[in-house]
This record gives sequence, structure tokens and C-alpha cells, in this order.
Amino acid sequence: MQQFILVFLILTISVLSSLGQNAPSTSQVKRPNLLQGEQARAKSDWDNAILYFNKAIDTDEAKGDAVLLEIAYSGLCQAYFSKNQFDLAVPDCDKAIQYNSRRFFVYLFHGFLAKRKGFIDQAINDFSKAIEINPASGGAYSFRGEAYSEKHDYDLAFADLNKAIELTPDDAGNYSARAHVYEARGDLEKAIIDYSKAIEVDPKDPFLYIARSTVYRKARNFDKAELDGSKAIELAPNFLHAYINRGNVYLNKGQYDRAIADYDKALQIDPKSTDALLFRGTAYSEKGNYDQAIVDHTKVIQIDPNYTLAYTDRGGAFIQKGEYRYAVSDFRKRVQLEPSAVGMYYSSAWANLYANDGNEAYADADRFLKAKGATADPGGPYAVLVGYLGLRKNDKADEAKNFLDGWIRQSNPGAWTTKIMHYFYGDVTEQQLLELAVDNDKLTEAHTYIAAMQLLNGKTSEARDHFNWVKANGNKEFSEYVLAIAELKRLDPTLIKK
Repeated sequence: MQQFILVFLILTISVLSSLGQNAPSTSQVKRPNLLQGEQARAKSDWDNAILYFNKAIDTDEAKGDAVLLEIAYSGLCQAYFSKNQFDLAVPDCDKAIQYNSRRFFVYLFHGFLAKRKGFIDQAINDFSKAIEINPASGGAYSFRGEAYSEKHDYDLAFADLNKAIELTPDDAGNYSARAHVYEARGDLEKAIIDYSKAIEVDPKDPFLYIARSTVYRKARNFDKAELDGSKAIELAPNFLHAYINRGNVYLNKGQYDRAIADYDKALQIDPKSTDALLFRGTAYSEKGNYDQAIVDHTKVIQIDPNYTLAYTDRGGAFIQKGEYRYAVSDFRKRVQLEPSAVGMYYSSAWANLYANDGNEAYADADRFLKAKGATADPGGPYAVLVGYLGLRKNDKADEAKNFLDGWIRQSNPGAWTTKIMHYFYGDVTEQQLLELAVDNDKLTEAHTYIAAMQLLNGKTSEARDHFNWVKANGNKEFSEYVLAIAELKRLDPTLIKK
């Protein structure tokens, strides 16, 4: 959204600076409605421009005259675009081009609208036409460069953006656009340099500070990100995204109360801001207030049922509360809405294992493995472990062995997770696995998997000891830690509170 606003402002400035080109003289317009439409357009009186251009078309004032029809449709194209009524602008821009418009701004607007709808090749064609009409327009090169960037044609993108800067070195938008391409390529240092140049040109633009703050955040320079976030708020104290951006900085810094305060402010500005609600929910989760996190994520889903990240984050909060079946439902809902998000099967497989549902744990692990394979980083090998344990939980030892046989061949022989698979086989002893666990993270996993196997083999007391080691010493961020806690609760719900 921030990028869209930036591009729109750049586009508006560029177009307004070039409207004098290729525009007909009002002396050429000999019909009253067209004349009044042109006069209204010259004053940026868009409502009256729309009124009179439509009258010219509806009353057949321009009937049969391609030149006059081009004037009317291009006027409507510009007027609707300037009013941010983009869906209404599209058909009139199409009509203007159909009547052989040679207006620079028609192709610029048409390209922008095509890019907004994801028609990148069409956008590039339109921007190229705009450049043909006005080769001195830095804006047209800038927009085409951004379109090339969306296609990951970075060399062409940089060529156009460098040309834009050469033509209009005092346009902050050109530096901002090139910074965005550097950011997309992962060259954060150069992105910061270009955003800084843009700020030198236009130090009062809050969008530029938000953009640079975002890159500083990606570079993990949170102090500078905070400074830029605060500057954006100083420049635009009622700007929703300025508070969301700084809230995200505080979230990254672990300053959750300050993050929540900024999200609260954003929600005062727009109570239905799904981004503010989502991130505030994340902050509450980080504070351990999972109930409030679930409330916020549920509000996001009520406002926008297709906001897939809300299902993931709410599912994570349900995991922390031990409400595993609700988590499974949320993870599966996300992959239903977003079929490419097959990683949710991995999350759902773990949640089913926590819930002691072996069949479903295996089913989701198998779905993930079929989509990603056993070498998928990082989930693949662990999906094999989850799937195996799921089958064993349901007394399907032979099926579990066949499952392990099939996937271990595709695993890295020297990997730590492969050693665990060999432990499941019986080729590695408990003591050997513990000796191979060279740090606390691996010890967390080793103790959990040893305990899981002992539990399956009826050695409840030994299993409890290993699970308790994980509870006392394990990495609490690990899925294995959550599994250990879930199993301990099942062994004796009165002995442990997470």
C-alpha cells in the first residue's frame, strides 16, 4: 500500500508537469459541451469535466468525429484518474487509445492502471508509447523501470531508472523508485543511499522516511529505523501507516508495549486497519497475552476473511494456549485460501501431533513432503519425523517403517535429522544420539524424540524424565519443546502448567 501511494504521488506530479504537451487548443473545440469540459479540465475541476465530457458523448455532440471523441474520452480518463476512481478511468482510457490518442498522459495513466491490475507487459507497452510521445519525460522512464522490476528484469529496470534520474535529477520519486529496485534485489545499502538522496530532494515527504525506515528494519538497524519512523509521524501526525511502520520497528526491538501504543494510535485513525490489528495481535502474542492476540486476529478475519496471514498468526496463538485443533483449522484454512502456502501443512502436522492425532499428523506431513520433499529447508526432514511418529501413535509400525524407508533415501546422509531417523530405525542408540547432540538445540530435539519413542514402547517413566529435561532446559522456541509440554500434560495434567 505504501508503495502504491508513493507511485501515485510521483505519477501525479509528473503528469501535471507535462499536461501542456499534445493537448488540443480550445479553439479547436467547436462544440459547447466539449468546450466546457476542456475548460473544467484546465482548472482541475474534475466533476464538471466529467459532466460535460459525458454530455458531449451522450448528446452525440462528437458523433462520428474521431478527433472530438478522443478529446472527450481522454478528458474522462484524466478526470476519473485524478479523482482516484481508477476502475471508471480504465474504459475511458481504453476508448481514448482506440481513437488514436497521441496524448502522453493517456498512455501514462493507462500503463499505471494496467500495472495496478498486474498486466505488466501491457504497462510496459503503454509506458514505451508515452516515452515515444515525450522522450524527455523522466516519469515515464521511472514507471517503465518499476514495471521491469516487477518482472525481475533488473538490468532493464536500472537502465530506465538511471535515464529518469539523468532527465529529472531533482525528482525525488526517481531515486525512490531505484531504491525500491535495489531493495527488491536485496542490496539494502544502495537502497538506503537512494532513499537518502530522495529525502535530500524532498525532506518533507513522510512516505520517503517510512520507506527508508523499512529498509533499515530489514538491515536490522532498528535505531535508525525508529528515527525515520518518528520523523514520518512528525511530518504526518495523522498518517495511519506512519504509526504502523514505527510500531513494527518497536516490535522488532522487542519493545512490545511501545509497539502496541503505536498500533492503538493507528486504530484510532482507522479502526478497521487490518495491518494494525494483525501486528498488534503479534505484539500481544510476544507478550504472552494470547487471548488478546486471538481477539485481534479474529477481528482481522471478520474484516477481511481472505487475509491469510491472520489465520497463520491466530493458529500460532492457539498453539501457545494448547488449543491445537483450532490451530489445525486455521493452518488448513490458510492453505485452502492460498494453495501455494504448502508450508501450512507442516505447521498443521505438528499441531496434530501436539493434539495426539497421529493419523492427521501423518496426513499433513505427507502432504507437505509430496509438495516440498524431504530436503526442503528447514521443514522437510522434520516432516519425516512427524509423519513417522504420527503413524506409530496409531499402532501402524509397518506403515511407519515403509514411510521412513521411502524418505530416508532422499535425506542428506550426514545431517543431524538423518541421525534421528536412524535412531527411529534402531541403528543409533539413545546414548549415541545424545552424544551426537553437540548443543542445547540438538539436545532439545534428542531428548524429545527419545522420550517420544520410549512412550511408544511403554517406557512411561523414562519418557517422563526426558520430557522433563526438555521442560527444564530445552529451547522454548522449538516445536519439540511444545510437543514435550503437550505429552507431559497428557501423562499427568496436574503436574505441569505451561
